[in-house]
Amino acid sequence: MWLLRETSSGKMAFASEGRATSCLPHRELPGRPPRDGYGVYVYPNSFFRYEGEWRGGKKHGQGKLLFKDGSYYEGDFVDGEITGEGCRHWALTGNTYTGQFVLGEPQGHGIMKYQAGGHYEGELFRGLREGHGCLVDADGQVYWGSFHDNKRHGQGQMVFRNGDKYEGNWVRDQRQGHGMLRLADGSTYEVSAQLPTPLASTRGQPSPAGRCPIEGCSSAALRSGLNVRWKSSPVHSVGKRPVWRAGRPRRRAARALVSLHKDHRCLVRRAS
Repeated sequence: MWLLRETSSGKMAFASEGRATSCLPHRELPGRPPRDGYGVYVYPNSFFRYEGEWRGGKKHGQGKLLFKDGSYYEGDFVDGEITGEGCRHWALTGNTYTGQFVLGEPQGHGIMKYQAGGHYEGELFRGLREGHGCLVDADGQVYWGSFHDNKRHGQGQMVFRNGDKYEGNWVRDQRQGHGMLRLADGSTYEVSAQLPTPLASTRGQPSPAGRCPIEGCSSAALRSGLNVRWKSSPVHSVGKRPVWRAGRPRRRAARALVSLHKDHRCLVRRAS
């Protein structure tokens, strides 16, 4: 038998005879996502909001996923996952990526624009620069070439702000091995460099700020590009090959050798 009883809130409710009515507050269950077609769904944690196409109760097709912190993704979804072509903006960093995605991460070919300035266009893997691409930094310097683990790695060329151009091998964002340096004035040099050992050497001293280690050379590429501490060598001979300090402009065709320590040397010479 059902009786109509007054609840503690003053409202009337049905209760079976001989059973106490529940005093627990009533909670509405969150709405379920749409099954098919277009729909809007706010997730139970209120951090995500999706508006777009659905299939079988999953995000599928074109849609936009908004985050509570101001981030968003707009583009393709496949079986509930961010996969395909789209645009992703991160509110925390201010960076924006447009291109290919796989399982929520930038992967494939795309363009990443950085809030601090500059951009990258090329291949990515799991959100990192990987493969071939072009990186323009905040100062307008441009690098074309190979990347690995988000760093310049492999063959590549870089054009500096003053017009100098370096082309050669890179290892973990550092220039290493043989390369060609073409200055803005048209002169060309061959460059051969090795990365320093992990232990810091006490023999080499950093060159004065704004000065190239090779006397008489004003190349911004040499000042900043090899990322080593230099120590100029006096005029001497190495084996049967004379090595000269490059001095005044009329002697720039001479070869010059500068070294950091016995395990690290860099040879710069005027290309014939």
